[in-house]
Amino acid sequence: MEEFNSSDPATWALATAQRHVPDVVTRAVVCKPNAPGRSMWSNVDAFGQRQILKAAGLFLAERVIVAITPLEVYALPLTSRGRCYSPLRWDRARAIATRVRPRGESADPDSPAFLISDQHRNHAVELIPVHNDATAVDLISCLTAVSTAHSRRKVP
Repeated sequence: MEEFNSSDPATWALATAQRHVPDVVTRAVVCKPNAPGRSMWSNVDAFGQRQILKAAGLFLAERVIVAITPLEVYALPLTSRGRCYSPLRWDRARAIATRVRPRGESADPDSPAFLISDQHRNHAVELIPVHNDATAVDLISCLTAVSTAHSRRKVP
């Protein structure tokens, strides 16, 4: 996959997302399912946790770019060759992002796992950044800040 050949995964994610999103991408991070291991075949725990995510409808792909534009949030599933297919899209004002506990027995409790969905929990995905760096923390902070502001609004 192209991301692992890149010296700067954040730049690669931003450039790849920009090719597939019609608006200006301000933040982008490569994520994986909120499960242990690099893939489903890493170990028994990785396989089991991914099956739980699939059963709950929270699994999109082994690698997903989460991209934020001024108006929308995208989850761009990637093939093993780094190509994007069937992106999910949420209006940024209506997207709900919540921090969740990392899954798996060996999970680091400080890892920034998160769930993105809409108000009705449609098109939900549960992800964790591949690289736990400042870019990932910034993206998740941005997502959860919008969700917090949205939850404080009074609904008529």
